[in-house]
Amino acid sequence: MQKLDNKDIKWRYQIIDHGTVENPDFRVHEVYFNAVNKHVASHTVNAVSLQGYESKEEIIKDLELIIQDLKSADNKVLEIDKLNELFQREK
Repeated sequence: MQKLDNKDIKWRYQIIDHGTVENPDFRVHEVYFNAVNKHVASHTVNAVSLQGYESKEEIIKDLELIIQDLKSADNKVLEIDKLNELFQREK
């Protein structure tokens, strides 16, 4: 795996499908990717939690950012099986 500088890594909210074609299970994760070639570098193990906010404004701000990221033209649904396969090959 290519060694990246911190400046080369970006993140965004992205949908990862944890299910199957017959039974999809969409969850929102923070996904980290190489800003140069756009390849996924990693993702959070757990989906985004909407718990622990201290104000209405705080949760609204995060929800707006999540929606903005998910609507991005280059933000496609990822499949957990394919991500796991990719990460296993890179070890």
